[in-house]
Amino acid sequence: MDVAQFVSTFPTLQLTPEEALPLVSQLSELPVPAGGPVIPYGEENASIFFIAEGCLEISLGGGIDTLHIGQVGRGHWIGELGLIAPDVAIAEVRAVEASRLYRLSNWQFQELAYNHPKTASVLLHTISLQLSERLRKAGAVRTDFHADAAMGAGEEKSAWLSRLGRWLMGVGEDGK
Repeated sequence: MDVAQFVSTFPTLQLTPEEALPLVSQLSELPVPAGGPVIPYGEENASIFFIAEGCLEISLGGGIDTLHIGQVGRGHWIGELGLIAPDVAIAEVRAVEASRLYRLSNWQFQELAYNHPKTASVLLHTISLQLSERLRKAGAVRTDFHADAAMGAGEEKSAWLSRLGRWLMGVGEDGK
């Protein structure tokens, strides 16, 4: 993917072509077949994945207790917590259809921050804003749930958890 394509595919990153150039040069392409895993539940993740083509499904848990959160597609990214602080994945991400992703590992991000601090700063700032928005939405959902429960009108626990999970993952009610 060239710089112009990256900037137009991921406008929410708010990177200029000059800022995007060192980032794009660090990315590795990752084709994923339909049904293929991107971030397996319970395994360490130390990368962010930019979705250039395709559709991914995000689920919490595993096995019989899997809670489907929603889907994300072109122009979105996943795994940003792994970029900032690598740890065991609490969500599972799989390709719904054949997808083309671009991966940036934590190590590559550290190198980017050292060599191109402005690009790393813009990227980290945008990711932080998105995470902040998700946490605010999750807090609002939690408050709504407690208010509804207090009035005896609480929704079923699994429906509430699914709604909370969608907001935490940045996926709206419509899956976008």
